[in-house]
Amino acid sequence: MHPKANAFALMTLAFPAIGFLCKELNRVKCVRVYRLGLRCVGVCFLAICSWIIDRLFCETWLSIDFPYMHGVWHILIF
Repeated sequence: MHPKANAFALMTLAFPAIGFLCKELNRVKCVRVYRLGLRCVGVCFLAICSWIIDRLFCETWLSIDFPYMHGVWHILIF
């Protein structure tokens, strides 16, 4: 799949999934499950931020010999 189409498809699915998770967290009674859900939302947020930073500043990262921001995205989204 073309990278732009892949990114569009992933973000189209990621944002509603995070929204549904937040909605479900409002109904959960178990504190451990609630904290796990918050961690999942936080890691997804960090993954999306690293992806955006990688897309916007790819040339900058490469110019300072730090081509790993895309790898951070893959580690966090896994």
